[in-house]
Amino acid sequence: MGAGPDPVAIVGWQCVTSAGWGNQALKIALRDNTPCLAPIRLFQLPFDTLVGEYAGALPDIRSELSAYACRNARLALLAVNAGQFRAQVGHLSDRYGSERIGLVLGTSTSGIYDSERAYAHFITHGRMPEEFDFLHQHAIQATAQFLALELGLKGPVYAISTACSSSAKAFGSGQRLIQAGVCDAVLVAGVDTLCRLTLQGFHSLELVSPGPCKPMDAGRQGINIGEAAALLLLERSHPDNRRFPHLLAVGESSDAHHMSAPEPRGRGAEEAMRSALTLAGLSAAEIGYVNLHATATPLNDLSEARAVASVVGSDTPCSGVKGIFGHTLGASGALEAIVTLESLRAGQLPGTCGLQRLDPSCPINVIQDPEPTEARLALCNAFGFGGSNASVLLARSGDDLPACLHSSPCRGAKATGISLRGWAVCGSDLALPEDFDIDVDPVDPSRLPATIRRRTSQATRLALCAGFSACERAGIDPRALPAVFASVGGEMQVTDQLCIQLAQPDGWISPTQFHNSVHNTAAGYWSIATESRQASTAMGAARETVAMTWLETWCRLMTENPRLLVVCYDERWPGYLQPGMGTLPVALAMVLEAGDTGRRCGALVQDFGVGLPEGLEEMVFRTPVLAVLPLLKRLDTSGTTGRSIKVPLGEGWCVEVE
Repeated sequence: MGAGPDPVAIVGWQCVTSAGWGNQALKIALRDNTPCLAPIRLFQLPFDTLVGEYAGALPDIRSELSAYACRNARLALLAVNAGQFRAQVGHLSDRYGSERIGLVLGTSTSGIYDSERAYAHFITHGRMPEEFDFLHQHAIQATAQFLALELGLKGPVYAISTACSSSAKAFGSGQRLIQAGVCDAVLVAGVDTLCRLTLQGFHSLELVSPGPCKPMDAGRQGINIGEAAALLLLERSHPDNRRFPHLLAVGESSDAHHMSAPEPRGRGAEEAMRSALTLAGLSAAEIGYVNLHATATPLNDLSEARAVASVVGSDTPCSGVKGIFGHTLGASGALEAIVTLESLRAGQLPGTCGLQRLDPSCPINVIQDPEPTEARLALCNAFGFGGSNASVLLARSGDDLPACLHSSPCRGAKATGISLRGWAVCGSDLALPEDFDIDVDPVDPSRLPATIRRRTSQATRLALCAGFSACERAGIDPRALPAVFASVGGEMQVTDQLCIQLAQPDGWISPTQFHNSVHNTAAGYWSIATESRQASTAMGAARETVAMTWLETWCRLMTENPRLLVVCYDERWPGYLQPGMGTLPVALAMVLEAGDTGRRCGALVQDFGVGLPEGLEEMVFRTPVLAVLPLLKRLDTSGTTGRSIKVPLGEGWCVEVE
């Protein structure tokens, strides 16, 4: 493992926001520093607020990809069609080959707007409409897979879903794919669209402002929700792309405090910023600007201000732009990275639209209006439900990199072994094929703190019980482990009930159920239960979830984390969502360690001639996360043969393991 990631160039970007289509609309909005907010037109709400809604027409999805047709995919397609972005992707595909271009998308809502319409049909007619396709519209990876097919990309494709930090964390995944030698370029995307669930959910938490939001203001009342699609192209750094902005590092952490309220002192946010600086080998004094998450909620702004002050002090210029575009949730990390790099390149920092009187409790230098700058390096913050924190460290160009970062880029991961330190499988009435001599533990709710046990779903209880058992068998304190939680459906039982409630006349939803509906609910409660502020992430890739989870895990082990907890899980789904799927509730957890010992493992190879063992294939069709069983069995086998075999992970993907 290296001392830190190599900088990667950001060679193209485009976005769609409430300001309009493309980068030029964004730059005009930043210059004018006025709200692009209005009453919602997409649907009716039972309360007053303003939103950042894209008001223009959205393109149709071509017939070959009609299964993916939803508002999220159409907004993403609009961004693809802006400027020269599609041509830039094509240039990279021609240069490296489409199989060397990855795609990691951050989203929180995915296609839930269209799911809500499907549920309204379900309540009226007792069945889902024929055009509803859960895996291709609602599930978190749907828009990522659509973009890959639309652009002809054949590299790794998956989604990160950690609420409002989703696309900020996607930068880290993209950088690691390049660092580990898996990809030469990665499309990092953040896409989220307006839906009733988030608007009425945040309203249930009493966090929605009735008028324009006022980030960091003494009189702030809450957020305005927005929607956006933000796309950025990362490329391995080389002399020809040195003039472009560069991604230096992404710091990640967890609050270990509460699902929807920030840690009051901002310790998790502080750790994310310090982690980014540590990974890049830089000091806080070198940071010339901080793009604040600044949601305009009383607690979040105060917590972030305390964290920023502890890292960069009270003089470094800071601002937040959610008063212009609204809070674009899972897209905000990618969108505000574009804001940050456009501002650095223009030599003008954005103002904080809506700020009139700085809260005296916020001890940082928040600028109200745009102002000139010579800043070269900036931090861009994104914090989400579950205490999921990310801070993206950006440079104005490759020529602005500190001398310590001018070294030649690493072209691959350091060869190493991976050891399985502990594992667990938890489920109810789950009978595995005879070839797998693996005990299945029953779910033991007593392992969970009472407050978590009473409030959580089957998915979270399964994931946490498996995680605790794996750490116990490994003899490792869970507080010391970063974690990757992977699921196809996430919190489908909770989301299903919320969508049914939203289809009722009053549309009232529970605030606890709302913050328990995010895809990273299990990851958030894991951090709370273990009091761990280590980074945790949540991801999915439909039927390729296990393969892409292995890739995310392998890249982390090769580049940043010597030890890692990996939990693959899914609960039982309602039968009308995706017939035949989600019928075997299970969680499988592994504690993995990279080092000189252990089995030598590769990243991923595609070989459709390597199939799942007999008896397992049908089970994996019903619950795709069970595809991890052959890998668990191979890693748990003692001794080595001196040769590698291909271990199947489903859907033609396999990993070579010694």
